Amino acid sequence: MITRIVKLSFEPNQIEAFLDIFAQHALNMQEVAGCVSLQLLRDETEPHLFFTISVWRDTHYLEQYRQSELFKNTWFKVKLMFRDRPQAWTTQMIYDGKN
Repeated sequence: MITRIVKLSFEPNQIEAFLDIFAQHALNMQEVAGCVSLQLLRDETEPHLFFTISVWRDTHYLEQYRQSELFKNTWFKVKLMFRDRPQAWTTQMIYDGKN
């Protein structure tokens, strides 16, 4: 499995619009093949910073999603709201704290 972490910085006046879009997107993304989980986190000290953390069965499923109409349509709307360029990392679990 892989974990995709994306850091998103929004214009303050766009945060509520982003949250509305994300709420709908999250419902649709639960149905995407290969998506195990999706989380949205918000920075405590910088409320315009958000992080999405999604877990995928493998890179193939992530790339399939990134080419989908669901992703393209959502990204088209959200990218207009950014304050700074997003950053993304695709990671593999090395240690999860369990024996």
